[in-house]
Amino acid sequence: EVIEKEPNPEEIHQVAARLASVGWPLENGR
Repeated sequence: EVIEKEPNPEEIHQVAARLASVGWPLENGR
C-alpha cells in the first residue's frame, strides 16, 4: 500500500536523519 497524502512525521524524521548523516550538502553548500 502506497499512501502519499500526508507525509508521516516518522518518515520525515528518517529522511532528515539520513540527510544529516550524509552531511546535508544543501545546508553546507551555502
